[in-house]
Formats: sequence, C-alpha cells, structure tokens
Amino acid sequence: MKMNEMRNGSLYYNKVTERVERMVGVVSKVRVLTYHHKQDEKSVQVKHLRRATAKEVERYLEPAQTKLEELKGRIKAQFSRIGSLLKSN
Repeated sequence: MKMNEMRNGSLYYNKVTERVERMVGVVSKVRVLTYHHKQDEKSVQVKHLRRATAKEVERYLEPAQTKLEELKGRIKAQFSRIGSLLKSN
C-alpha cells in the first residue's frame, strides 16, 4: 500500500498484528499512526498495512460483547458440559 492512497479514519488490516486498525495520522513518509477500537495507539510501517476487506470491516464494527454477555456464554457452556456428563452416568 502506498502512503498517498491512505486516508485518516479508514480501516486497514495490519499484517503484523493480524487485526483491523484505524489510521489516525501520519508520522513520516513510511509510517502512520493507528489504533484498534481507540486503544493500542501506535506507529506502523505502511508496508505492513493493506485495505481491510468488507468482512473484516464488518467484524471490526460489530459491537464488542459486554463482559456480562461473555460471562453468560461461558456459564451456559459449563452447564451444558455438566448436563452431558450427568446424562452419560
């Protein structure tokens, strides 16, 4: 990817971190500033970025699971395992 093709606010896939990151600024001729969901702001070499695919953008923009939803999912999985263990005995 070339620097003159890149735009602030656009989403790019970082091949090093293997995730989608938003470009938020230019650091030099070969580096840009990116972050992932307003966290982990860092300087990245342009050669490590490519445009994010539609699927990658969709996944990035999906609301993150809340901690409560994540906990509910883990509890359900544990109960399911317990239920299957009880049925097999």
